[in-house]
Amino acid sequence: MFIALLKLLVLLLLLLLPALLAARQLGMARALGVFAASLIITGIAGLLTPFWESMIVQSGLVLVLLVLSAWIFLAPDSWSSLVDFLMASALFSGVFVVLLSTAVPFGNLEWGVRFVSHMGLVDIHKPMETQQVRGNEDWREYHVTSDKLREQDPELFWRSRAGEFPFSAQGFKTSIEMEVPKPENVFRIMSYGDSNTEGPTDGDWSAILNTLLQTRNSPARVYEVINAGVAGYSSYQGARRFLQEWEKYEPDLVFVSFGWNDLPGAVDQPDKAYKPSSPILVKPLRFLVKYESYLALQHYVLSRRSPRKLQVKESRVPLPDYLENMASFAEIGRAKDIEIVFLTRPYRATTQEILKKPGWRSRVPSYNDALRRFAQDRGEQLFDVQMYFENETSGLFSDETHFDPQGLDEMAQFLVRELDARRLLQEP
Repeated sequence: MFIALLKLLVLLLLLLLPALLAARQLGMARALGVFAASLIITGIAGLLTPFWESMIVQSGLVLVLLVLSAWIFLAPDSWSSLVDFLMASALFSGVFVVLLSTAVPFGNLEWGVRFVSHMGLVDIHKPMETQQVRGNEDWREYHVTSDKLREQDPELFWRSRAGEFPFSAQGFKTSIEMEVPKPENVFRIMSYGDSNTEGPTDGDWSAILNTLLQTRNSPARVYEVINAGVAGYSSYQGARRFLQEWEKYEPDLVFVSFGWNDLPGAVDQPDKAYKPSSPILVKPLRFLVKYESYLALQHYVLSRRSPRKLQVKESRVPLPDYLENMASFAEIGRAKDIEIVFLTRPYRATTQEILKKPGWRSRVPSYNDALRRFAQDRGEQLFDVQMYFENETSGLFSDETHFDPQGLDEMAQFLVRELDARRLLQEP
């Protein structure tokens, strides 16, 4: 706390320094103008803080205020002449007024909220205060606001932070930057799923599958496997992300693996109702959520809702909705000649063991069973991952639902064998 207070004191002194120098050299009228300019500069820096490294913004702010102070101290007449020239311009005067009424209150408010929130004097929106009800496992708010690898998305609820390791500039967990439009010789595979698909920071089965397929590359066919998995995603989110992306990235084959996050009880609203009422809000909210001042406001508004008024629904995505989401993948695939391959959702316990578990986990096999029937009835491709890992392997999970490194490798090998057996790679 002492260091934080020292930083604040230094910043306040730097903020006042140009005005104090102007008061001594040019009089109080000029000093007030300089102080207004200093507030605009700090306000602009505050508005930029969410988009640049905080240290870079702070260093840049200090440098600009020092340069302004040096200019007023060393060449006050030059400064005064420049101000007279600019204020004679109606355009500059208008811009000055706009900045004074926007950058000053909002940018400096951001600085203030960041300072007091980091000292623990003000709270910003935190998930467990608003969504944790009687031990329920609804982690949506965690991913929306507190998962540092995600950013809020009002349509998908959250998405991975594009350009922040381990995610590419396009927002996928891969080192591959996909060419758009897709080159004719590229066979592009995209893997949509939850945290089991995304994998740990340092590995995933999509990356291993990509490495395995590179040995088959030729001038006529180059394989790309793109990990589109996102931790915490339900089939609702996955289907909507696929609808956003298929036309741009033109996948030839898509893996679809959901059915774990669909099942936990949803606090207040299931996934299909857990979104803004209008898509017009998407971009403004995606912008606003970067500001701690907005998150602080959000926290104090949401905190007025009594936890007793929140109700736990049966699940984030009920089974009929889960099948509708699977149908969304299938229908786009058939219409656009994209091979959709559904994957049953794997877990460490045997089916008999998980059926005995308390709560929603006992219903995970029912989603896999429904997916099997869905694929059979519609003639869709399905790889029974859960059955393979239950009957053919053992000890390849790091916890109840995620592969360990050996499991990731085994998953990739399994997919290659299935792809070859069903002739789905379309090798020229």
